[in-house]
Amino acid sequence: EQSKALGEMHKQVLSEMCLAADEVGQLVGLDSGTPYLLNISDDPALSGSLLYFLRPEPDITTVGRAADNRVVLRGLGIPDHLCELRFQPDPPMVVIRNSCTDNDRGRLMINGKPLTADDSQELNHADRIVFGWAFCFRLVFSGAPDMDRSDGQESFESVAREVMINSMTAGQAQGMKAAAYWHGELTRRTVQEDEADQMITLAGEVTANLEEANALCAEIHESSPGTLRIEMDVGMCVSFMKTTEPPNMVIQVWKREGDGGRQFVAAWSLSTFERRLPSLRDAHRHVVQGLLRDAWVQRLGREDWWCGDCQEDPNSEPTSEAESDPGRP
Repeated sequence: EQSKALGEMHKQVLSEMCLAADEVGQLVGLDSGTPYLLNISDDPALSGSLLYFLRPEPDITTVGRAADNRVVLRGLGIPDHLCELRFQPDPPMVVIRNSCTDNDRGRLMINGKPLTADDSQELNHADRIVFGWAFCFRLVFSGAPDMDRSDGQESFESVAREVMINSMTAGQAQGMKAAAYWHGELTRRTVQEDEADQMITLAGEVTANLEEANALCAEIHESSPGTLRIEMDVGMCVSFMKTTEPPNMVIQVWKREGDGGRQFVAAWSLSTFERRLPSLRDAHRHVVQGLLRDAWVQRLGREDWWCGDCQEDPNSEPTSEAESDPGRP
């Protein structure tokens, strides 16, 4: 309720005190009708609060982590140079190109679908662009028939839904094979068909967050090799003795070995995974920015933190001092 009230106040202030986007563009020397990127946020009070104009060619609007980009964004899935946008005024056209390499682990999505390294795509008015994992924007052509943006929350949720659907279908062949196997296995265990369908659907819905968790772990390890190289997967936990018990869905936590093999570390319930994911996001932000790095490396380099057997709260941030325990090897 408070966010909704702030959103309404935000709109009122904009309408009463702020200039239209065209007028802002003219103040900085851009022609009326110059397209721009407008942010989409899960908080209605913040939706539409960031605006980036796309300067016409020969200028190029670059997006990335490095300071030499026109749009500087820092976060998961954003390398030094993620992409570039070119605006051709006559006729008006915007083309986006993914300028990172496969090794950069950059993430760029257009209307819920990934744009892979070195690929280009022409953008249309109201297209939704996701830079990395956390930054959502809408392309706006001034004067074009606009979509209803009266509910920023709904707009953000539609972007999240697009990404989730893509995650469920991106590895469609592998996903269908796994779904068919587990549907048969669940049926064999006398699980009702509608319940089995719900479990398979839930596995697909978890995939988007699982992809984010694996991306977080990969970037953390790359930035600080002292941490464990962790990979996660969706699994089913079954009873050895009670063979008719329905399985429970879990998140498997694996440690990647130097020889390429994997060692099982822990199994998290879905509720545990939901609680631990924010901690991974905090760890990534701190490690990549060099904040509390030693303390996080100390935590994420121990199997007991991943197992949940550590003395400190695994969901809390470490102190400013590097955590240590003389009794640990």
